[in-house]
Amino acid sequence: MTGTPAPAQAPTIETDIFTDSSYVSGIQYDPSGLVLTVNFRYGGVRQFRPVYPQTVMDFRLSPSKGSFFHQAIRSTMGEGMRIK
Repeated sequence: MTGTPAPAQAPTIETDIFTDSSYVSGIQYDPSGLVLTVNFRYGGVRQFRPVYPQTVMDFRLSPSKGSFFHQAIRSTMGEGMRIK
């Protein structure tokens, strides 16, 4: 018996808005592709990969999003890919 393949499911994108940060306005994370998209208050948007789930969790929980970004992401991954 042959069945119809199940339709492809859209990837789950996790979104966070940061109202307590003067540098980072929010992030989107695609765990299937290990892609972190960072939205900045100044209007820029950059993507970084591979970013592992533990790093994203630490980012979300950090008291200073800007400091965490510079220390844990930018210092190890560079400028990332400019999206906007």
